[in-house]
Amino acid sequence: MPLATPTTLNFGTANPQTVKKTNQDNFGSTFLGKPAAGVEIGLKVRHSYEAKKDKTVQMERHNVDITNTVFNADGTTTVVQAYAVIRCQRGAVTTSVQNIAHALADYLTTNKVAISEWDV
Repeated sequence: MPLATPTTLNFGTANPQTVKKTNQDNFGSTFLGKPAAGVEIGLKVRHSYEAKKDKTVQMERHNVDITNTVFNADGTTTVVQAYAVIRCQRGAVTTSVQNIAHALADYLTTNKVAISEWDV
């Protein structure tokens, strides 16, 4: 099933940000949003296979990358990025992959403050 475009990213504010698909190839999509002058929001979703090593099972990689870039008036940029990689054996049961992705998203949602404040 193709990824929806446009799609909405919720940055925890009352103003969710919309990004539109700007590129799609065989195993990836790139989205971009420009919610204000000097601000870009990027979303990349990529799927790939790792090179198979001798007598090992080939692994799939599902990557999601969100980047918020602010182009400051002084010519510098401020970048905040989050990304996740879901790895599984090639041909793994889809629900298993979805369940671990859900667990990661739930953990990050529950612990976002502690993580961003360097708690361990």
